[in-house]
Amino acid sequence: MTSPPRPLVIPDLLERRAEVDPTGVAFEVGNARALTFEAWQARSRSVAHGLIGSGVRPGDRVALLFGGQEWVDYAIAYLGVLRAGATAVHMNDALSAAEMTRRITECAVSRVIHATGMSAPAGFTGTAGTAGTAGTASTVADLDTGDAGPLPVSVTPEDLSDILFTSGTTGTPKGYAVPHGNITFGRDASSFRPFTAPGRALVPVVIGDSTSATCLHSSLVSPAISVFCDPRDVTVMGQLIQELRIATLAIVPWVAIRMLAEDIPGRFDLSSVSMVACASTPLPPPVARRLLDAMPGIRIAQAMSQSEAGPALVVGTFDPAKPHAIGKPSPTTELRLVDRDGQPVPQGEVGEIWLRHQAPRRHYLTAAANESIVADGWYHTGDFGRLDADGDLHLFDRGGDLISARGRLLSSVELEAAVYEHPAVQETAVVEVPLPNGGSEVVAAVGLTDPAELPAVQEGAARLLGDRAPDRYVVLATLPRNEKGKILKFVLRAQLRQQATGSGRLPRHPPAGGEGVDAVPGRRR
Repeated sequence: MTSPPRPLVIPDLLERRAEVDPTGVAFEVGNARALTFEAWQARSRSVAHGLIGSGVRPGDRVALLFGGQEWVDYAIAYLGVLRAGATAVHMNDALSAAEMTRRITECAVSRVIHATGMSAPAGFTGTAGTAGTAGTASTVADLDTGDAGPLPVSVTPEDLSDILFTSGTTGTPKGYAVPHGNITFGRDASSFRPFTAPGRALVPVVIGDSTSATCLHSSLVSPAISVFCDPRDVTVMGQLIQELRIATLAIVPWVAIRMLAEDIPGRFDLSSVSMVACASTPLPPPVARRLLDAMPGIRIAQAMSQSEAGPALVVGTFDPAKPHAIGKPSPTTELRLVDRDGQPVPQGEVGEIWLRHQAPRRHYLTAAANESIVADGWYHTGDFGRLDADGDLHLFDRGGDLISARGRLLSSVELEAAVYEHPAVQETAVVEVPLPNGGSEVVAAVGLTDPAELPAVQEGAARLLGDRAPDRYVVLATLPRNEKGKILKFVLRAQLRQQATGSGRLPRHPPAGGEGVDAVPGRRR
């Protein structure tokens, strides 16, 4: 009788890929550097031997501190940590020293691997690892023993591979832990056949967060070659697409907006691109339509999840006829829309989005945070949507962005889409701002190519929205964003609230008593 195959862990993904495609390129960094699977395997084994030899033991937590485009050392360090049986805590040089220290302390980090030229936060000693050794900091070169032989460590799917942090769009980023089996779920030996070369995927992303970890996982299993580059420079992106004949472009909405604003489709030959994959935040429908017009023949793939809920995912293709539709649950994802009592809502009605999967679960580092979002295996996203007759999920709004005004609920997603209809709008965020008298007003913060176009922007939005239109508009040079390009609405609200308090402005539409957010199915205060 044949025994069932052993469940895979993340180092197995590299092991199997190196067996079938040793000289294949795992990823490229711009047009300058590349890492093959056999080199990734050999050097990560060497680093793992260095970690074990210096006292790192299974279960220890090792921080990875990299920045810029140091993808090669970051990838080698990451797999080295996992091969040693330890857990990788992802960070980058964009974090303040205080935030680095907070994360290191919260995660009980005992070792830091950092890029050459960088260092651990001042005063880092780390917590004692399982072997009792004090925390130390090293580079990949420091740990590279040259020994690519087998390792005396056994890793299981239940062991933690990563500790990552949320993007902080609603406040202080929260840490969450990911087991190996969550990443390898649904894969077995049959997943690893000789890979063809279907083209390159350009992936503009920063190192050291949940997205960069996902990018490394994708490089281990995808037949496409990922090309990493700096997400802040859209001109370089255009050059790389033209030079390398990129087939897939994986971007966040803010990058799409900037590419259009700087006329990248007009300045470079982007005809090789057949798909633009967009995730992280909703892509405003007017921006999606402009992208389709500027890059004829592309398909815009969309995805929605929350990092903590992975691998649960809702995916689809942008359809101008259903502009706010995200798509359908992936084959391994269950989706439910519920009211405040957790009961399913009828088709077409707005409910809270719950997601579920059968993979080993990710979890927050604090029990209280887990209790507030997970019950009966369902992940309570706090976001809201509705299902249409085709089974497509339409996003109504992110939970923290809902607007309660004029005695009813307003979707910031829909309001922002109306504002984006004017081509002078480069960026916008619509938020509800509390006022000193206890009321509130709906404010649209906008970045414009020409501030003189503001009256036209207001008139256009008013025609589309009627009495749902924002109470006032504020023109800003830039909107507050995190390093992923997500607008930090909690920061924006605070800025606008301070402005409103200073001006003594009164709301045009005070909220009606007993209505608003509390009337939303499933809405938690």
